[in-house]
Amino acid sequence: ICPMGRAGLGDKRPEVIGFLKTNLKDLANHYHALYQDKRFKKKKSENFQEAQHWYREFLGSFPKEEESPAINYQLADLLLENKDYGESAVEYERTAYDYPRHEKASAAGYAAIYAYREHLKSVVQGRRMQVKQKVVRSSLKFADNFPKHEKADVVLGAAADDLYGMKNFELAQATGRKLIKNYPKAKKSLRRSAWIVVAHSSFELTEYKDAENAYLSVLRLT
Repeated sequence: ICPMGRAGLGDKRPEVIGFLKTNLKDLANHYHALYQDKRFKKKKSENFQEAQHWYREFLGSFPKEEESPAINYQLADLLLENKDYGESAVEYERTAYDYPRHEKASAAGYAAIYAYREHLKSVVQGRRMQVKQKVVRSSLKFADNFPKHEKADVVLGAAADDLYGMKNFELAQATGRKLIKNYPKAKKSLRRSAWIVVAHSSFELTEYKDAENAYLSVLRLT
């Protein structure tokens, strides 16, 4: 990284630390820009590796700086652009949840779900369930942390559908009810889908009275 290394950074003069931080950011942004530039297509892979390296060097050296969340977001964007969906999802989640709340936190949380779902499209059959579980986990975490996000109800509805498809009927039922309770002004189609999940899940759990009431709610929204 530099002659001083990562060790003992906190003991160095502030101006030296500031210079190092600026250099790392400039290098990462420089190679990221080259990676995006079509004129340097032949060096795309090389520029990707360089950009990723310097982003990670900054985050490794300065994990708790004020600008660290934004740098982490840029790293996640780079990985997404390179279609490294699994890794980008991890970095978006880190950006969303591993720092004090910041202006890009909710956008990063939503981007993590998108990246996981893109990853799911290409993952081998033997790993699909594992990635589906990550999609659901990330979705539920997003809804809990950013309940006022404009897409929180949609994310919760998709998670309920996924959980029912995975035969996790108890959590599917609870997630469907959470959507119905917390988002009474959600689109009718979304609320209807949530009631369907609640109804089917209740039936599978042999909670027939709850299933009947849920099916009646489905009919009212049809």
